[in-house]
Amino acid sequence: MRSLRKNDSRKQALGWWLRKRVSVTDRRITERLGLGHRSNLLRAVRRFDAAADSETTRLKGIVKQCADLYELLMRCKDRYL
Repeated sequence: MRSLRKNDSRKQALGWWLRKRVSVTDRRITERLGLGHRSNLLRAVRRFDAAADSETTRLKGIVKQCADLYELLMRCKDRYL
């Protein structure tokens, strides 16, 4: 992730999802994703909440699908392992 630019849309999509779904500080998210300043994360959250352009909508859908798949895998792991 650190090799990508601070304003990379893929990083911003992950930051948006983490901010909405996980109780972690903004500072921790920006540090781990390499987003730079906290304001970059807040800007990304606003962008993805509005989802006005096709790229943002597409990335938002991909992140949601990955999150749903992860949750399903965790439930299966608990059941079968």
